Formats: sequence, C-alpha cells, structure tokens
Amino acid sequence: MSEKLSDRQVLGLVMCNVAQLRAMNGEFDAGRRLYHEGRALLKEIGQGVDVACSSMFLAMIELLAGTPGDAEAEVRSDYATLESLGETYYLSTLAAVLARIVREQGRHDEALTLTRTAESLAAEDDVDAQVRWRSVRAPILARAGEHEQAESLARAALDMARKTEMPMLQADALVDLASVLHQTTKTAEAEATLEQALALYDAKGDVVSAAKASALRAAMATK
Repeated sequence: MSEKLSDRQVLGLVMCNVAQLRAMNGEFDAGRRLYHEGRALLKEIGQGVDVACSSMFLAMIELLAGTPGDAEAEVRSDYATLESLGETYYLSTLAAVLARIVREQGRHDEALTLTRTAESLAAEDDVDAQVRWRSVRAPILARAGEHEQAESLARAALDMARKTEMPMLQADALVDLASVLHQTTKTAEAEATLEQALALYDAKGDVVSAAKASALRAAMATK
C-alpha cells in the first residue's frame, strides 16, 4: 500500500512539474489544469507538506502568464499551513516566492518585508532560498536609490546560483541583476547580462521567459 501511495505521490509531483513546463511554452490554461490535478492528487493521498509546497508551481505559472496576483491567495494559504506544521525549510523559499509575487504587483514595501522573512528563515545551505530573497530584494533597493547595496546583493545571488545545477534559477538571477544594472545606468552591462539570461532560457525551452527577456532588452536599448 505504501508503495502504491508513493507512486501516486510521485505522479502528483510530476504533474505539477509538467504544469510549469507547459506554462513555459505559453500553454497557461493547460498548465493550470495540470497543476490543479496534481495538487488534488497530493491532497487525496494526504501529502501535507508536498501539497503546501505545490503552490510554488502555481506561482511560477502565474508569474510566467503575467498574472501573479492569481497565485497569491493559494501561496499565502500554503505559507500559513507550513507555519502551522512548524516546517521552516520550504517556508523560506515560499516566503521568497511570495515576495516576488507581491513585487511584481508593485507592492515593493511589502515585498521587501517578505524578503526579510525569507532571509531570517533560510538555512545557510539552502541555496534556492538564499538566491531568491536576494534577487527579489535587489531591484527594490535599486529603485529606492540604494544602488551599491542592490548591485552587491544581485551579484551575490548570481554567484550562488551559478554554483548550482539550476539554470532557471541562474537565468532569473541574471534578469534581476540586469534590472539593477539598468537602474544604475550601466545599460551596456545590463543588456549583456540579459543576453546570458536569454541563452539559458532558450537552452531550457522556456519560450515565455525568453520572450520577456528579449522585450526587456529592447526596452532598455530605447532608454
């Protein structure tokens, strides 16, 4: 029985992962449907922590779709669930993901607070969370005129990401660094940084993020 449940657990997680892949290809509705099916399966077999972590996939889908607010309620609910379970390892990453969702909606002060929460919770060896809170915070600081600190944070995030085998984490860190560089009038370096991100997105087949990076590069070139 436990083996059967384990197989179904794997299936639920795979469905959530594939849902994000569909969104990366611009198939947002298909990605949403697959995500909800995978999450429902995890709920059915009582996988509490896996369910509470699965909203990260919805967050990625809606961020790709340009509708981050559509994931906020579910991410917040899962955040509360992890808190109630006393789970902190995934909570730090979810806090950083929620910070990005909030930042993308223009609520920078709230996002900054959430990055501090992620920072306080993140284990030193949790590279995912350590990269994410720095990457989210850096452009907010640059926007506030704290250019030196912003660039330092963004470069630290990228250095950490490059030590992993997570190209999408590296690409996202490159985009946030490019945003910081652009705000500090280092336009040429910002465009070159976006080129690196674009290459990673292309290599992973993330059509949506590649298009966004290209559009951002074009916008920088006109300013």
